[in-house]
Amino acid sequence: MNPSQTDVLSGRGARFNRHPGNEHFRRMIEEQKDIYKVGTKKQKMEISKAIAETIYSKVPPGRFLKKCSDGSG
Repeated sequence: MNPSQTDVLSGRGARFNRHPGNEHFRRMIEEQKDIYKVGTKKQKMEISKAIAETIYSKVPPGRFLKKCSDGSG
């Protein structure tokens, strides 16, 4: 499976940090960080859900991907 530009890749290092989907994901988190810190549990859940829905609504739809331990995917 090849990740698209809208996918968020789980991992460490430059390959993951420079991936466009990860860069966009980090920007969204940075924009919400101050509100999240002081928010109630319900508000935090809503912020998290809104960020995930933004990723899923991209064209093509973004996915949260993690490499399998067997090296696939």
